Order: sequence, then C-alpha cells, then structure tokens
Amino acid sequence: MSLEKLKKHKECSHVEIQHPCNQCDHIARTFKKLKKHKERKHGEVQYPCGQCKYIAVGLKELNIHKESDHEDIQHPCNQCHHIARTFKNLKKHKKRKHGEMQNPCDQCKYMAVTLKELNINKERNHEDVQHLCHQCDYIAKTFLKVKK
Repeated sequence: MSLEKLKKHKECSHVEIQHPCNQCDHIARTFKKLKKHKERKHGEVQYPCGQCKYIAVGLKELNIHKESDHEDIQHPCNQCHHIARTFKNLKKHKKRKHGEMQNPCDQCKYMAVTLKELNINKERNHEDVQHLCHQCDYIAKTFLKVKK
C-alpha cells in the first residue's frame, strides 16, 4: 500500500482523525470534506461567474448556473417533446410527467413528486394553519405566500 493510499485510508476509516470546523460544531472526517462543508455552509470559497454577476458557493453550483443560464445546452426528454435547460430539470420533468408519483396524500387523491410538494398540499388543503406577515396584517394559508 502506498503512503498516499494509507493516508487516505486513515482519513476515511478511522474516527480518531477529525477535522473540526472553526466556525461551527461540525466535524469532518477528511480535510476535503471540511473544505466542502465550509464552502457550502459558510461561503468561505466563492466562485464568480465570468459572464455575469452570479457568485456560487461551489464549483457544482457554478457549473449548473453556467449550463442553465449561459450555454445553449438542451436536454430533450426521450418520452415526449419536452426540452429542459438542465439535466436536473429533465429528471424532475420525467418523474412528474412519465414516472410514478412517489408521495400520495393520505387525505385526498393528490399525488406529489416531492415531499415538499406533499407538505404544501397538506398545509393548504388539510390544516387550519395561518401564517401571519410580520410587516402587515396579511394572513396566508402557506408560508410560501407570506414570503411574496
């Protein structure tokens, strides 16, 4: 086993090696994971887009931004004529339009693609919940409507 492989093995397999975040109580198992945590949670590393004013917290987010906003990349659906701007949106489309809706509401016939959508349905249609705006006397059935 090479020295590099041994080092990686120790970092990944043995808990006694820890990399604590100096800004919160998170403890990473590797330095690489600590760096990624800091990028995502604390915005220490920023990745500016060279074509607009957008600043991403990670390379993955920057690449998604560039693909969806600056490149003329198309992701066609192989089951219909829909064309998505990102692969993530294509996956959402396929799940919603062609796949099994995974989250049925237990109080009505609504089928949600995501748990977030299911929770919004329950909040809107089945709970007597009111969300008050802190700046006026507006009352909404969902928190999303208060934000607007």
